[in-house]
Amino acid sequence: MHMVYDFVKMQGNGNDFVILDSRVQSIDLTPSQVCKISDRNCGIGCDQLIILHQPTSDQADVRMAIYNADGSKVEACGNATRCIGRLWNVEYGKKQLVVETVAGLLDVQVLDGGLVSAGVGKAEVIATEPITVNIGNPHVIFLEQDLKEVELTDLSKGREDINVGIAQITDRSTILLKVWERGVGYTKSCGTGACAAVVAALLHNMVESSCKVVQEGGTITVEVFSDQQVRMIGDATLVFRGSFNDSLLVANEE
Repeated sequence: MHMVYDFVKMQGNGNDFVILDSRVQSIDLTPSQVCKISDRNCGIGCDQLIILHQPTSDQADVRMAIYNADGSKVEACGNATRCIGRLWNVEYGKKQLVVETVAGLLDVQVLDGGLVSAGVGKAEVIATEPITVNIGNPHVIFLEQDLKEVELTDLSKGREDINVGIAQITDRSTILLKVWERGVGYTKSCGTGACAAVVAALLHNMVESSCKVVQEGGTITVEVFSDQQVRMIGDATLVFRGSFNDSLLVANEE
């Protein structure tokens, strides 16, 4: 008899997630099993797989473990954090929660109009040439005059352990961004990448501290405070609910 697992499919600005809840149903996945679930042809398909756990901090409502489509673990994901906020609102009717991650405790607020606001922690500039920002996970950001003139895949070569972004400043309140996400590849949206792009542009006084970041999947509003704490606002949508049986996981291990 097969075990059946329930999941929720969600997306934030085109960055999509399969979410499992180990608080309801115990599940422990190997990296190869994560790959199988994330596969868009043979599995469910997603950029990242999220597993919810009971928090270890008494200040948090839930703990979130994040895995890239290649099975690797991720410290933080801004779009996923917003999606958990939306899910919490749908499941429990609450508009505020604290999410525990490897990167720290992140507070989330559900706003009107389908938007969710999430703190993503403190940004740390760890290099200036090229600009490298750690905001829960590491990003290298290249500030360019025209995104069309730069090949993102070329910049990502040899940088498999870091997220790579190219950012075009169109005015002091708008950035165009493309991101090559480690463990995923090109992504329609990267929340922490959007935050890192604003931090990078602020180093050269090219934008205001509150700025819109436009990616293929949509627009995220990012605000960087004087203490380098960062918040983002963007959409988060529950796409569908589903289930799969453990033959998917077993087949992956054969």
